[in-house]
Amino acid sequence: MCIIIILIFVALINKNFIMKNYFYIDKTTQQQKGPYSPEQLKLLNLQPNTMVWSTGMENWAEAQTVKELAHLFNKNSATNQQQVLNNADCIENQKDHNLHTVKPIPKNWLVESILSAVLCCPPFGIVAIVYATKVESYYNLGDYESAEDASKKAKMWTFIAAGSIVAFAIIYFIIILVVILIANIQ
Repeated sequence: MCIIIILIFVALINKNFIMKNYFYIDKTTQQQKGPYSPEQLKLLNLQPNTMVWSTGMENWAEAQTVKELAHLFNKNSATNQQQVLNNADCIENQKDHNLHTVKPIPKNWLVESILSAVLCCPPFGIVAIVYATKVESYYNLGDYESAEDASKKAKMWTFIAAGSIVAFAIIYFIIILVVILIANIQ
């Protein structure tokens, strides 16, 4: 039981360390751009009064008012402006190319995998939890194929864990039935 509690705790901590991606409104085109990580926004030379939004925010807000982005506007941060401009062009071209191909995040199977670890078979459930916690991380990094693969593996291990308890129950009842039949024969 302690192992299960630790695994749930690790899964929740892992989920809290996943970095948010932000969208912003381009002032020249008045179009939504993104999603971008805070590091990518820094390379884009985002202005403090640029409107940004991320999952979990109720409304769009100025970038300087968002706690996770406040460090981008610190005057003491040492950045090479030429590198910022070069990287911004590269990122912008990549995002414009991917703007129309954004896919939804695959199902992560985290709840189901935790339940399978607690109620069914902990070893298989643990493997399912590990894959389930990777789905959102891969997706946020822009690696959709790995996110989809992790989702499929989390689903597979969740079903293996659930199936193992069913198989165990069937074997258990067969053994009980055999023992009863042998006892009745003698």
